[in-house]
Amino acid sequence: MTKWYDYIMFFKLLFSLIIKKEELKMKNLAGKLLTGLLVLGLILGAIGCAKAIPTPTPTTQVQYIKMGSSIPLTGPGAYLGVPVQKTVNLVIDQFNDAGGITIGGMKYLINMIWYDDGYDPVQGRANVEKLVTEDKVQYLVGLFGTTLGSSEQIAIDNKVLVTTTSTGGTEVISPEKQYVFRPYTGATVGAYSIMKWIIENYGVKRFAVLQLEVESAIEITEFYKKVCSDLGVETDVIYYPITTVDFSPMLTKLLSWHPDLLFVGPDALKEARELGYTGIATGMLTTTNVGITVTTAGVQGAEGYLMAQNLDWTATPGARAWHDAYVAKYGTYDDESLTYVGLMEAIIQGIQKANSVDPTAVMLALNQMGEKNEPIHLPIGDAYWAGSLRYGGLNHQLVTPIDMMDIHNGESRLLAVLPPPSNAELVPYGNDD
Repeated sequence: MTKWYDYIMFFKLLFSLIIKKEELKMKNLAGKLLTGLLVLGLILGAIGCAKAIPTPTPTTQVQYIKMGSSIPLTGPGAYLGVPVQKTVNLVIDQFNDAGGITIGGMKYLINMIWYDDGYDPVQGRANVEKLVTEDKVQYLVGLFGTTLGSSEQIAIDNKVLVTTTSTGGTEVISPEKQYVFRPYTGATVGAYSIMKWIIENYGVKRFAVLQLEVESAIEITEFYKKVCSDLGVETDVIYYPITTVDFSPMLTKLLSWHPDLLFVGPDALKEARELGYTGIATGMLTTTNVGITVTTAGVQGAEGYLMAQNLDWTATPGARAWHDAYVAKYGTYDDESLTYVGLMEAIIQGIQKANSVDPTAVMLALNQMGEKNEPIHLPIGDAYWAGSLRYGGLNHQLVTPIDMMDIHNGESRLLAVLPPPSNAELVPYGNDD
């Protein structure tokens, strides 16, 4: 019995030891579990506290003023379109970086959509139709004459406000086209005073023109022909296709006429000099890129090349600030940029005047500014709306002082500053156009 009793006691002891060991394990496990739960609770508590911290919410909702443009960014017309795009983008950057505009508690920034039309009016019309009907833009910025002529009715029908660089004849601006403004201060704005100044200072009697055969360029040329006729200056014009690469035959014919003043672009200027033309030349009928002109025609070939635009960035503190901002953004400066600032500033300052982003309200506000002779502020100084005698009562042409310039030693040089043209000077030959 003792033997069996010893066995029983032995197994009982062994069993109790096993039970105690397992209890100890369970206690350790429970401790670990409790510790883990405490840590997890602290983590979750911390997360819960983080979620409970209030995050700042905007006091106003940001919305975008939708704008668009179709201009030549590639192809033969790119030298005209790219400077417009760069200038407009810089104005938009400055506007957005300054916080945009707040109207009725709502902050508005500008969203710009660019399409390339390659200087093709058919493609330009397709681009504008897409911008208006699909992209739902409220403003079209800087449309060229080729695209504007084929598509402005689309914009007008949809009450989209347009700024353009086109010549500004009654085919562009009229009482039926109140949504179209020309805040572009190109040479045709002051054609009468410009030609008068050139005639008086250079004794011009014969003006020869080699011009691109596109609608907008033809309009500009015909405008100047009428001005020259009024001032007693003969003109001879040859139009060339956009694909032309050899200007020699046309130049030979024009130069045989012995002109006092020759209008040519950079490539044709180079060929004219090679053909022996030593007289004065100009690019005043269109925008002039000094760098391209000098690079193409050479420093000597470009010497004395006349320009009539608002391009002198040293003229005012605002123009100098614009120059510095342009260089900071793009690395180099483009002399044409100051000419295009108004394409955007007219819209922005019209929105500010109307206290509304609605294109119709802005159109009415700009009209009111013209009636009251209130300025549009530009880096080159204050500009004013004019043109009522020319455009059936609409002051939709922005006028500024005109810088008469030339190229000297490869750089632009200011020769004289002409006052802003009056309404009468915008119509030097009556209302027959």
